[in-house]
Amino acid sequence: MKSTPYPYATLGPSYWVDDISECILARDVTLQIDLWDSQVNKGRLEDLTDDVATALRGWSDTDALTMHPMRVTLARVMDDPDGVSVHGVVQVEALVEG
Repeated sequence: MKSTPYPYATLGPSYWVDDISECILARDVTLQIDLWDSQVNKGRLEDLTDDVATALRGWSDTDALTMHPMRVTLARVMDDPDGVSVHGVVQVEALVEG
């Protein structure tokens, strides 16, 4: 099996909670994007994590959903316990109606 080349991104955990107000059905959705690179490229992953956070901040797809712009609630880079990789996390939230 071939390994995935660095850097790469995966979708992490997601969840939602009800946010109903005045007869408007809505969910506050949280999604995590995980970013990975080799330990020797930690600076590159820090830049990539910042780029992903910047790209998602304020984004919305109002053609497909009734949603408020995304909020970046967490951006973090940490050493992975495997000793070979670094792990970036970008967590976003958005209020989605309907």
